[in-house]
Amino acid sequence: MSKGEIIWKDEYCIGVDYVDKAHKKLFELVSDISNVMDSHNYDNEGYACMQAINFLKSYTILHFKEEEGYMLQIGYQGYYNHKAIHDNLKEVVLPEFEKRLSESQFAPEVVEEFVALITGWLFGHILIEDLAITGKVASRYKKYSNDVKMTLRKEIERFGRDFIRINAVLADAEYEGRKVSNAMYYEMVYKEGYTVTVIADKRIITQIATNITGVKLTEITKMALIEYVQIIQSIAKGALYLIEKEDSFELISHRVFEAEELSEKFLVSLPEYSMLWNSELGELALCILKQ
Repeated sequence: MSKGEIIWKDEYCIGVDYVDKAHKKLFELVSDISNVMDSHNYDNEGYACMQAINFLKSYTILHFKEEEGYMLQIGYQGYYNHKAIHDNLKEVVLPEFEKRLSESQFAPEVVEEFVALITGWLFGHILIEDLAITGKVASRYKKYSNDVKMTLRKEIERFGRDFIRINAVLADAEYEGRKVSNAMYYEMVYKEGYTVTVIADKRIITQIATNITGVKLTEITKMALIEYVQIIQSIAKGALYLIEKEDSFELISHRVFEAEELSEKFLVSLPEYSMLWNSELGELALCILKQ
């Protein structure tokens, strides 16, 4: 058995035959791609990824429509949140990754990110969110304001354009914690119950310091880190103001941490607001959780 192989188990069934068959097919697809990755046959990886994207496109058209119909039929209360997850995969995540794969000519590191994405989505969405439809588990998603989310998105993209001088393109409107390569993970905890996490490619951090000092940096210095932290804390407070319409937030702790810890947290509960952008200097993510 390949170390990347993913095996379907009967306990993953939600009890709706046509839904379970589609999920089983997706397991087989992801396992096939993982096997190609393990073989290090990169010529085949490009073909396998395009096959995956083509299947996922048809999957979203047919399966999501069927699943959403089933949710409406049974009066599932989490329908709108669940549909937003479907729409995000169809309209944002897959098109953006398809573009990146093509532009990189299926570079191994981008292929690996794609596999991580669909594997994380497989377990995070199917095994938690879809099982929540039947009441077997609780959904990790919480209610949020679409207006606030759109404003947060615009503010981050403006910050990228005007301050960092990058073109930040939304890559995932429902970011679920997949590992971001070459990134720093920075967390801020507030007395009022909010935890704000910012994930940034290290090239973005050095670019911010370069813009401030006018001195070109290729690595994160102590001074660059201090400048970055101060700027990110200001952004976090601005984001919280957009949510609560007040600015009296007290920061009680902050730290840099590892990617694996975020993935573990996201398995328990997803933030109200969690978005990831792609840019010419790598990826940038903002996650806001209210305890």
